[in-house]
Amino acid sequence: MRNSNSIKSVLGCCSVLAVLAIQGCTEKNGIFGHNPEAHTSEAYVNFRIEPENGIDNVNVYAYREGKLVGTVYSVNRRKVGMYLSPGKEYDFYVLANSGMVDPPEDRDSVQSLVCKIGSMDALAGNSLPMSSHVKAEIGSGRHYDVHVCLSGIVSEVGVAIDTSGTDGFVVRSVRLVNAAADYRPFSCGCPAASFFKEGYSASDKEIADINMGRTVYVRLLENCQGELFPSNDDSRNKTPANLPEDLASKCSYMEITASRHTAGGGEAEAVYRFCLGQDAVSDCNLNRNTLTKVTLAVTGDGPDDYGWIVGDREIQEPEIRLFAAGAGGTVIYTDRKGETARMKFGTGIWRDVIHAGNRYVMVGSNGWLTCSENGEDWIVAAEYQVDWQAVTYGNGKFVAVGYHEYPVAEGPYPERLAGYVAVSDDGREWSVTEISDFCLLDADYGNGCFVIAGYCRTFGGTVSSGRFLCSPDGREWSEIKVRSRYYPCVLYGNDIFIALDAGMCIRSEDGSFWSSSEFAGTIDMDAMAYGAGTYVAAGRFGTIVCSFDASIWTEAEVPPGRLTGVFYSKGYFIVTSASGSVMISHDGKEWRQTDTGCSCALYCACIL
Repeated sequence: MRNSNSIKSVLGCCSVLAVLAIQGCTEKNGIFGHNPEAHTSEAYVNFRIEPENGIDNVNVYAYREGKLVGTVYSVNRRKVGMYLSPGKEYDFYVLANSGMVDPPEDRDSVQSLVCKIGSMDALAGNSLPMSSHVKAEIGSGRHYDVHVCLSGIVSEVGVAIDTSGTDGFVVRSVRLVNAAADYRPFSCGCPAASFFKEGYSASDKEIADINMGRTVYVRLLENCQGELFPSNDDSRNKTPANLPEDLASKCSYMEITASRHTAGGGEAEAVYRFCLGQDAVSDCNLNRNTLTKVTLAVTGDGPDDYGWIVGDREIQEPEIRLFAAGAGGTVIYTDRKGETARMKFGTGIWRDVIHAGNRYVMVGSNGWLTCSENGEDWIVAAEYQVDWQAVTYGNGKFVAVGYHEYPVAEGPYPERLAGYVAVSDDGREWSVTEISDFCLLDADYGNGCFVIAGYCRTFGGTVSSGRFLCSPDGREWSEIKVRSRYYPCVLYGNDIFIALDAGMCIRSEDGSFWSSSEFAGTIDMDAMAYGAGTYVAAGRFGTIVCSFDASIWTEAEVPPGRLTGVFYSKGYFIVTSASGSVMISHDGKEWRQTDTGCSCALYCACIL
């Protein structure tokens, strides 16, 4: 989407004037009647405008008994006020980010006020047209505050594709045609009267995002043309070609051009048009302050193997933004509008992800060490022939651990095992150390020390029980033997290391000296996280338990299913599953399940 540095080009289409006070006062710094001695019998009304950010200019119109009695325009949200007679009830109409706009003399005409933007670029910035209507009675004091909460006038459209039903489908262009050029700030649900024929065209970056499975968002003004397809039941028929010419020119519609494989093995260009609206078959209404997500779902190789999916809701910031990844290179995240985005990044299994050092780092069985600044756009920082299992952060360093089995010969011992430790200061440049005959499975940092858990298996031999590796800097490692069993999970929390294996755990203050093995309370516990003074463990058979001391555990009531991991991130516990669902909790006791729309196994998660 194109950017704009200012919204000040948004001007009212009604005549713009130098604002005059109704009773002979002049405007100064956004305040009428700036001389208090001239208003000894009046109250000063101060308008407290919300939100605090994104307000470039404000118009306030005051009506009493249906007539305009005061007006003010200000470019400072904190200095908006006027003198009015106390003991009276007023209707205040507030308009923001629309420039200086001439109000009507009669209150009954306010809802007919029309404003216009000069181009779609005016909607690309942070200062968007907003309005509010407040009714208030001014008290008898000399000073009175009126709180005004502005709401947006714009609508947003999210554009996405679902190509799970076919291969070889590539979007080439996206346009939004007949975008509204005018709006009525104080009247909701109105049709637009003027339009931008070429309102929006997706950039190359946005086309690439759409083809990756992401949603691209476009801001439009409200345009409610009504139910123009009352008897339609097929989303493919909701096109401007099926409307009378006068209505087709007033209906905002989407046009997607793509190339696709044909049934005969060739390639053809296809054009898909869809009239925007709150549902997929009938109306053409884009309401203010709503998000309409429109997905082109391609279900096969034929020209009619597609449909449109529409979701409509109020624009609001998501409570949390979830990230999860797993089998087949699957990556799922909540975007900034609260919509779930799904994409493929690599082909292996993503095993672990961490947010530290102002970036995200993710590792997996495809041998990639990857990083991201925002959790959405990932780069491959390094690639090795290693099945990376875990990544941690401490002492200003990222440490990733994994292993690889080398085929060396035919016979009874065809493979040799090697463990790997990768260290990075920034998640981009990595140095890797090989440790022969080791399988490294997990790592954490605490008490000035990195601790890696795994086991040793000599060439031609069996598993030689558990091993820990300890290092203060991630460079030089000392080996600690644990003969009872090997521990695939190690965690630092509450000033102590805990290692876990199928419900059995051991403890250490420094990673070098470990306690005897003890039963932790449930046999299938093999993953653990710590946060906010609480331990949470998850088992492969669907058990989730929590504890304050990792000794006495309380089991939570959760839906059945195979669980694959538990994580703590930014105040939330997250549990991943083999079915693709995710569970989230503040305290480890009460859980809510989130449907990611994914059916493959997820193995790691965090909060963006």
